[in-house]
Amino acid sequence: MTVEQLVKLINEVCGLVEKWAKACIYYTMATHKLALIDWMPALQLLAPPGSGKTELMKVLGRICYRPHWIACYDKMTSATLRNELEKAKKRTALIEEADLYPNRTELERYLINRASTATSALSITQQKATSAGAIRWVTSKLYIPGATIIHDRHGLDDLASERRAIVVNIRKQKRGTFLKPDATQLKNLSLPAFDYGTIPSEFHSPETTGSGLDTWEPLIRIASYLKDDSWLQWVWNEVADFNERLADGNQYELEMTVFKAVIGAFNKNTGMLMVKDPLPLKDVTEIVKEEFPWVKGKTVGTTLRKLGFHKDDFRTIGGNTKLITTAEQLKEIAKEIGYQDDQL
Repeated sequence: MTVEQLVKLINEVCGLVEKWAKACIYYTMATHKLALIDWMPALQLLAPPGSGKTELMKVLGRICYRPHWIACYDKMTSATLRNELEKAKKRTALIEEADLYPNRTELERYLINRASTATSALSITQQKATSAGAIRWVTSKLYIPGATIIHDRHGLDDLASERRAIVVNIRKQKRGTFLKPDATQLKNLSLPAFDYGTIPSEFHSPETTGSGLDTWEPLIRIASYLKDDSWLQWVWNEVADFNERLADGNQYELEMTVFKAVIGAFNKNTGMLMVKDPLPLKDVTEIVKEEFPWVKGKTVGTTLRKLGFHKDDFRTIGGNTKLITTAEQLKEIAKEIGYQDDQL
């Protein structure tokens, strides 16, 4: 099939306009090049009931690379979702009804860690029984890189996950019923011949260089190979707008990431919030660098003081700067900045 034929089909099943329909198609094409991609965003379909998202998911699921379907529900456990995402490693996970999953923060952490092959190792702390029957906390690494197509009913809460998502708003159309392709039609769907192209020179500009280009790059490379110049002109503006939105929220994201790193460093080895011992700032910096590679220890210290920690909370012990705090202080700061975490 041609791209134009797929665009027409997508418009018939959910009413998406050409440019956004192509974004969905180029995303599915990019999933077939996962072995070449270091940064694969999620494709988030924001859709209300009755918008045709189910049929769109069926179409995309038919043409993406090695689809693995996951249906969320309100009593779904962390272990269940984690196991399903492990099955979708280096494949395409199609997550339906994501808004029903009870732990939104955790879901977004999984999306963040699926996006990058370089930083997709996620620390998971679990209780396990020893051979003697004792219960202890064990920390392991979860490695689940891959493509993700997710149906949702509200936007992403964490700016870090927003940096790793292309959001497609599917609005309920005021028109007749949508097309519902039958099994034979879906079986006959196919992609045109394509390869993984290069980034056009016009994208190496101050407006588009940055996180926005990283996020859209897999789709841009596909469109570049297909010489879809009109779509590339459209997406140039999308990337520039993306970068502008991220710049506005970048400082907020850094502050939230630093505070989250403090919580993570305190419970890294126990799974519980242990604040009795001083916390080396270098441990916090190492965690923050997973999101902001350019961050130095001094930046972390400055950010912590902006968050509300006092100069007396920092001590130099054994040549290392350490944070001394209490659970009450952490809860107070968390409340002030609107941070939510089960540990608090």
